Formats: sequence, structure tokens, C-alpha cells
Amino acid sequence: MRLSIVLVILTINLLFLANLLGFIPDATKSSLELRKSLSESLALQFSVSAAKGEFQTIQSTLRAVVERNDDIRSAAIRSNDGKDYPFALRHNLIEQIKSINKKFPDYQSFKSASIFDIFGTNELKGADRLQANMMASVLLINNGNSTFTVQELPVEAQFSPVYAILAHDFDDDGDQDIALGGNLYNVKPEVGRYDASYGVFLENQGGLKFAAQKEGKGFKVKGEIRDMVLDGKTVIVARNRDSLALFKF
Repeated sequence: MRLSIVLVILTINLLFLANLLGFIPDATKSSLELRKSLSESLALQFSVSAAKGEFQTIQSTLRAVVERNDDIRSAAIRSNDGKDYPFALRHNLIEQIKSINKKFPDYQSFKSASIFDIFGTNELKGADRLQANMMASVLLINNGNSTFTVQELPVEAQFSPVYAILAHDFDDDGDQDIALGGNLYNVKPEVGRYDASYGVFLENQGGLKFAAQKEGKGFKVKGEIRDMVLDGKTVIVARNRDSLALFKF
């Protein structure tokens, strides 16, 4: 009996020593490394998909990844008075994390809960925090030395999300103008659909300074614009659940 106790103590000491020397893998660290590798791979894949306008592919891939990995959780947050609150409403979070229903049985208990109240400090310790500092649609100017200058587009380009861009010298003055299209209708009711854009024509004033033109110089189109292509002197606009729109210039 005494020998068994000594062996147990010796085994525990060896395990502590092995852990201290790094011989035993850190499960938390390994999990974070795997998440980092997954995020980097997805970011590369999604950047290619976004460039091709394959936004449905991005959504379906993300949904599949989350459904197959129960330990992957993400939450958009907003800050107010120094506290972080979830952007999603209670019922949206419960759809993904059932345990929240027990912790917050009604909307009254949930209404002032911060992100730390919901998930707990310990669970958030290992979370990656990504912060969006610029929400505007911008022009990235290649400086030719692996750097870019960020130039915010005029306010008319910020009314609604942009999903289609076409650059061309539409007014034959020797420089590139920009036509933009967007909008997004398929959103949650509490957010409200993004439908403020009727297409935007930005005329190059010289030196890559752009200005929106009144009535778009004839470029005005309703709907969810998802692509624009040029066929000679005709701009062909593709819209979700709608007909093609054609504009001659």
C-alpha cells in the first residue's frame, strides 16, 4: 500500500515536470493554433471568392464550417459606454448556443447583458478579437512599392453596401470613371434592408479625385445589383430576382 502511494506521487511529480518542460501538449494552445490555421486558410479562400463575386460560396462555406465544429463560436459586438454588447438578439444567439436560454430565460434578463455576462470571462480569454476600423467603401491606390493609399469614396457611395464595380472612361476625357451598384434585401427584420442606392456614377475629376454626378448622368437603377459588364458602349447590369438593365453611353 505504501509503495503504491509512493508510485502515485512519483507519477504526479513526473507529469508536472513534463508539463513544465513542454513535453505534454497544451490542449488550449493547440486548439488556438488550429483555429488560427483554419482562419488563415479561410481568409485566403474567401478573398479569392470575393474577388469573383462568389458571396453565396462564402456564406455556405462558413455555415458548413460552424455546423461541423461545435467549439467554433463567433459573435459580432458593439461598444457602448465602455461595455461590449452582442449585435445579435437573444433568439439569434439561442439558435446557435442553446445554453443561453437557461442563463437568460427572457428578454428582460437579456436586455442589458454584456458579452462578458453572456459567455463569461474565462471562455473569452482565448478568443480572438477582430476590430473593424473603417466601414466605408474605398479606393485602394497601388503605390508600386507593395503599399497602397486608402482613399474614401464620396458620401453617395456610402449609402448602401457595394457589390458591383465597373471602371471605364465613360465620358471619353482620358481617365477612368467608376460605376457602382449594390443593396442587400435578404437581411434580418430587426436590421432593415439596405436599399438606399440607385447606382452611383463617380466621375474622375483628375488626379483620381472622384465626384458623384446629379442623377448619375442617366445611370439610375433599382434593385440588388450584383454584377456589371461592358459590351461596347453598353453597360449591362445584373440584379437579383430581376431583369437585366442596359445603359448606353
